[in-house]
Amino acid sequence: MKHAFTTALILLSNVAIQAKEPPRHDGPLEVPFDVNRTVLPKDFEGNQCRQLALKLGKYNAVKSEFETTEQFQSRLDTMKTANLTKAIRMDSYVGFTTDIGASKVSYDADAGTLKIEYASPSISNSEDRDTTAGFIADLRKVSERTYRASNAFGSAVTVTQRVYDACVVGFVNFVRRDAYGAGKTIVREMSSDEARTAKNNLAALYIGQLAEPYSSKYAHYSAPSVNVPFEGAATGRMVLMTVDQTWIYNKKTGVVYEKF
Repeated sequence: MKHAFTTALILLSNVAIQAKEPPRHDGPLEVPFDVNRTVLPKDFEGNQCRQLALKLGKYNAVKSEFETTEQFQSRLDTMKTANLTKAIRMDSYVGFTTDIGASKVSYDADAGTLKIEYASPSISNSEDRDTTAGFIADLRKVSERTYRASNAFGSAVTVTQRVYDACVVGFVNFVRRDAYGAGKTIVREMSSDEARTAKNNLAALYIGQLAEPYSSKYAHYSAPSVNVPFEGAATGRMVLMTVDQTWIYNKKTGVVYEKF
């Protein structure tokens, strides 16, 4: 049984965009994402999932049985221009990031090439009873305990149970087959010094606008087994967006390697 909270990554291509030395950026992005920019600051984190999920939870984008279609559309139009924060509106462009992970990246010193292997990001969501395109942006452990359990054959193990609070970013314009995703390998020429920095610092940035119904519930449960004595449960909110662009970049340097 696979661990409940692993995520895959978005498909990429291999054209690099060289960046000049950018300024450092501390903390999450508190303003709309500028889609016209060509470089990213050092240590860029993007918008914060929990901040927007908390704000979006105050809005209801589902039609009530007691309102007419005209009333609902009017309420929805007003909602689309609402201020979530002082700087971010419901229709602003936002950007969320997730790490690629060193296990997906390898360097061939003889050829001078960096190879990156991907699949589209996906998560299991019990609320939808399906696989959803997207990723867990913030996962926080709420509690942990151990207990003894046995199966029908009498095999006993000590199970570790963990409960998590999750904030998830979901992609509404990725169809189900994208969530299972075909793999893609990217090969890029790169010096060993640059590759050494990039290997542990590559991230994907997903840029777009929030999409109706803007937020939803998230839940996932992983049952324990004798071979994998781990029980996990995660609940939280999902921020929904339409992905218009994906950028691949080096978190440490801010260099953007690919836009598509």
